[in-house]
Amino acid sequence: MLEKKLVPVSNLWNSAETTLEDRTVIMYITARRNMTMTTMTFVQARGGLADALNRVCYGGERIMIQRRGKPVAGLVSADDLETLQRIEDAADLRDARKALAAYKRNPKSAMPYDEFRRNLGLEK
Repeated sequence: MLEKKLVPVSNLWNSAETTLEDRTVIMYITARRNMTMTTMTFVQARGGLADALNRVCYGGERIMIQRRGKPVAGLVSADDLETLQRIEDAADLRDARKALAAYKRNPKSAMPYDEFRRNLGLEK
């Protein structure tokens, strides 16, 4: 099974593999950390959805929605969502390039497609 590893931001910043785009994203994330995040229950969010959306869209807030005291969802602006998608795309591209480079170094180490699908749970 594939795993994502969380790496401290300071490790990313100092890495030789970190691109200018990565550093821009790190600065964005660091700046956003100082913002407060509102927490509301699922019932509160459902009853005040219009207000919550306005706070996110126009006030720049992020809202964490909880059910039974546990976080289940978050409301973020379209800009924040787009930034998150760019971060994920950049990470996926970086991983694909590393995998391709590893394959070029040692083609015999490649996993057969059927085994890859089984590891992802797509086949039995």
